[in-house]
Amino acid sequence: MKFRVVTICALAVAVVLSATAEERYKVIVHTSVPITSAAPKDLSALFLKKVASYEKWGSTQKVVPFDLGGESATREAFTKSVHGKPLTAIKSYWQQQIFSGRGTPPAELPSDSEVIATVARTAGAIGYVSIDTPLPATVKEIRLTQ
Repeated sequence: MKFRVVTICALAVAVVLSATAEERYKVIVHTSVPITSAAPKDLSALFLKKVASYEKWGSTQKVVPFDLGGESATREAFTKSVHGKPLTAIKSYWQQQIFSGRGTPPAELPSDSEVIATVARTAGAIGYVSIDTPLPATVKEIRLTQ
C-alpha cells in the first residue's frame, strides 16, 4: 500500500513538472508561414530537419528553424516537450548527422530577442521563445496541439 501511494505521488509530481515545462515556451513563425497550430511530433520533424517544407500545411515554402543557444530553461522545456528527449540526446543526434554528412543543426541564437528578430526577417523561419516574452506584430505565435 505504501508503495502505491509513493508511486502515485511520484507520477503526480511528474505530470505537474511536465505541464510546467511545456508552458515555459511559445513557438513563433515568420508571418508568411502558413502554420496556425502544430502537434509536437510535427514541430520535432521541422526542428530535426526531417521535413524540408511546410507541405503538410499546403505550402512549398522552405522551413528555416532556429534554436535558442546554450542550455537555457526555455530550450530544455522545448526539447523535452517537442522531441520527448533530453537536450543531450538531441545534441547527440546532430553530432551523428554532422559526422555522417547528412545534415546540420538549426542555427542557435543567443536570446529571445535575437530569435524574434531573426524569425521576423527570415521567410519560412520558425523558432521558440520564453513564454513571457512579448511578441511584436512582425512574427506570429502558433498554437500547440496534441
